[in-house]
Amino acid sequence: MAIEIIPKKEKKTSPFFGSVIFYIGTILLIVSIISSLAFFFFEKGTSREIKEVDDMIEERKTDEARLLEDKIDEYNKKVRDFSRITQDRKSALPFFRAAAGVLHPEVFLTSFQVNVNERRISASAIAKDLTAFDQQSKALEKSQAISSFDISSFDRGERGVSFPISITFRETYLNTILREIREEIKR
Repeated sequence: MAIEIIPKKEKKTSPFFGSVIFYIGTILLIVSIISSLAFFFFEKGTSREIKEVDDMIEERKTDEARLLEDKIDEYNKKVRDFSRITQDRKSALPFFRAAAGVLHPEVFLTSFQVNVNERRISASAIAKDLTAFDQQSKALEKSQAISSFDISSFDRGERGVSFPISITFRETYLNTILREIREEIKR
């Protein structure tokens, strides 16, 4: 009987579950490679067919159709340019609502000029009487919406007290009004 000095290592058998996963993974890899190649060739064929159809359509177009397409492209460019202009333009809409919010009910504007960049309105106004004129001045002084205002002179006449007025609004106030207007438009 021979005594073994170096013991033989027993062969480890892989579990059945590991072998199954290995074979399934290999099959999935092969299937994915084959399907990728098939999609690649189908895509090439489809893009070639699309190009052929586009060429056929282009050949069958009349001069009138080409002219109309050019006009449509020109109008589309103008619409995009106009859209960009209107988005960049500052709106004067909040000034009307802001002016209505700070004016006394017995003060009427006879002319109205808006300077959007400076957030200022300049107007000619007529108050019913001196009391309304005084109340308007005090209301403008107390208003949180106004950063400054100027009433340089006034004239008492038959129709009431007429005066020039210049009002500069706070930017945050105008932005709040603009947001409110946009929400109303969305509804």
